[in-house]
Amino acid sequence: MSSSDSQDISASDAHASEESPSSSSSTGSSSPVLGPRSVPKPNIPEPRLGAAQAGNVPVNPPLDKGKGKMRTKKTATTHPAAKRRRGENAPGAESMEELWVKMTLKLKELEEKLKRSEAHNRELKDLTARQLDEVANLSAIAGGAKAETLQLKEENLKLMEELESKEREFPGRARQWMEDNLVEAARILTSSEERTMEGFRLLYREEQGKEMITQISSYGFMSGQKQDREATHAILAERFPDFNAESYGLAPIPDEEPTPPFPLE
Repeated sequence: MSSSDSQDISASDAHASEESPSSSSSTGSSSPVLGPRSVPKPNIPEPRLGAAQAGNVPVNPPLDKGKGKMRTKKTATTHPAAKRRRGENAPGAESMEELWVKMTLKLKELEEKLKRSEAHNRELKDLTARQLDEVANLSAIAGGAKAETLQLKEENLKLMEELESKEREFPGRARQWMEDNLVEAARILTSSEERTMEGFRLLYREEQGKEMITQISSYGFMSGQKQDREATHAILAERFPDFNAESYGLAPIPDEEPTPPFPLE
């Protein structure tokens, strides 16, 4: 109940009290006393829904305070403007303009992502193509290197076979050359002292060469000893009449000159 309604009820009660004495005085003289007057029930308007939603309807008015103050309860509201003031975000309360802006931004973001994805895919395709070209080039190089390696192996095998054949044929060819060129070989062996000594060392390693060198050395040692001993013995006999080669420990004079192991001419 509002304050205006309570004032109307109090005013009607006061009017009724004012009228009751006059009526009693007038009736006291001329008319009988009437019974109590019935008071009509006042029309109390019901509270409006809008006012209740606005939060202005008193709830549980105080009875004993008597200070004229009334406690009011503010009801919650679901108005979009109020929600925006409170910082709430209600998807259903957004306007079409806001939804359109959000959808446009989302489409732009998706378009940028699509462009980046397409650029990335193009880079991957280019990289893949370059790698395939490099692989093809490497394969061609490897094929050429393999063929060249096989060719080199074949040439190496041929060279090894030729070298083995020459090594097998070389002693026979050297022998044949020595037989055909003895004079030239002798000149080569005696061209210097070092070469001659090297030739004798090589000959001395062979059995027949060793025997031949021994005979040559013996002939050289024995050559000229007959004449030298005859001269020595003659000098000693002149000085010492009783000279005897055996008593003096000297070798006797050989009867003949040594024979060379090979013809000297």
